[in-house]
Amino acid sequence: MADLKARGLAVPPELAIGDGALGFWKALEEEFGATRQQRCWVHKAMNVLNTLPKSVQPKAKADLKEIWMAESRKDAEKAFDRFRAKYEAEYDKAAACLAKGREALLAFYDFLGQSIGNTSAPATRSRAPSQLFATARRAPKAASPTTPA
Repeated sequence: MADLKARGLAVPPELAIGDGALGFWKALEEEFGATRQQRCWVHKAMNVLNTLPKSVQPKAKADLKEIWMAESRKDAEKAFDRFRAKYEAEYDKAAACLAKGREALLAFYDFLGQSIGNTSAPATRSRAPSQLFATARRAPKAASPTTPA
């Protein structure tokens, strides 16, 4: 993160998306304390599904998708609560895994309808959180000594 600042990132990002790597979040907090955190749904879903028997995973995966594909934060909160109520009694580890970091899982809902990055396209619920900032990944790479510009 310090390198981003050193290379000229003067305005802190409003939202950062990452997996459970604690080093990333610590560095983000140190360099960009006001940046909101969004937990990656792909990683969280894998973690939740890994606590469940294989026979339950397809339905649980569909139930998780109802959360991050909800039309609004309110609908996502309801789907979140439904998942926990449905699985908590028999699969308490799955429910606990999902519940950990709830706010960071739903943070992107606070940005729906806003323009993202250097695009004019608003963030919508049909675009997965990890896709919202795809423009950053598509930015041209600087030429290296072995790669012509």
